Amino acid sequence: MLFLTPLVLTAVPYQLIGTGSYRDGGTVWAKVKSSSGETYEMCIDRRIKSSTPLEMYVGAIYPTKQEASIALESDRSKLVFILNELTALDPEKHARFITVLKEHEQFKKSEPVR
Repeated sequence: MLFLTPLVLTAVPYQLIGTGSYRDGGTVWAKVKSSSGETYEMCIDRRIKSSTPLEMYVGAIYPTKQEASIALESDRSKLVFILNELTALDPEKHARFITVLKEHEQFKKSEPVR
């Protein structure tokens, strides 16, 4: 499972490999690479008639993949922070992902970190 250990709250040691979306109602995904070379995958569920709408999954780029698991509550704010910072570097390219990320309850609860 992704991020079982505490995350450092900074976007610096991470590089956004890419984001995308599916035509299933709008599920979005992101791939991130750490400074140590590890690649992490995550997605936010927007499937039509999903039983887990806007749930954040880690370990895969689609919620039904075997490797996907629901992100730990303690890691969601860290994921939102990192992904918000990384996608903000090129907002046009990552517009769909940013839109869905802002719908996520954790984004709405988060305080700006400076």
